[in-house]
Amino acid sequence: PQIRFNQWLSFDDARLCELQREVLILFEIYASYLDETDSSSPHEIFDGTPMYLIGWCSQAIFNDEHYLITGERYLGIFDS
Repeated sequence: PQIRFNQWLSFDDARLCELQREVLILFEIYASYLDETDSSSPHEIFDGTPMYLIGWCSQAIFNDEHYLITGERYLGIFDS
């Protein structure tokens, strides 16, 4: 699903007791370009629009004491 900025995430089907302690949540950032100069580069199609992966980040959802993390996080974005 697409996530907009300042949007809460909810996972209704996930059970906390079934998650492994090493689990990560991964965010991939896609962009569409008005000028499609290189159509040969790898892309995904979302709602009929070619989208290009421009960055990603991940976050462990449990802390070092095996508690579910809470609060806001500032995540560094890696270029792809």
